[in-house]
Amino acid sequence: MKINMIAYALAVFGALTVVPAQADELLLGSNNATKAGSQEVSLDLLAEGKATGIEIRVQIPGGKAMRVDTSKCAKNPPKTHNASCVFNGQEVVVLLYSTTNASLPAGMLNLGSFSIQSKGRAAGNAAPKVTSFIAAAADGTTVATKTHSVTE
Repeated sequence: MKINMIAYALAVFGALTVVPAQADELLLGSNNATKAGSQEVSLDLLAEGKATGIEIRVQIPGGKAMRVDTSKCAKNPPKTHNASCVFNGQEVVVLLYSTTNASLPAGMLNLGSFSIQSKGRAAGNAAPKVTSFIAAAADGTTVATKTHSVTE
């Protein structure tokens, strides 16, 4: 299964490197929940270099019944940007922004990962789902976005 997820991700991003990016693209990768109810979720961004900030919202199946660890999420933003990653009881919210309106660098940016652990009951195999992905340019206009989800 892991090989299939890696092959799919390479195929998607291989195709994207041949054609210039027409949108900021978010890749959400996750594994199926284990019997213990744990799941790891990774976030990667293929930026086209126009956006100065992004907001990502990922719905967590089970909401408050889950323990979400965001300690490895949004920890290494580009030097021109600040980042935040929090769990609000229903979803993980990732913000990446520049106080100087610097554009995100074009190319692949690793936004980190977060883990989900059930609190005493199984999470099932429901995958986290991106409910919102917004990118904005320095002038306040939105930048086109696309989302790809890969589940192992």
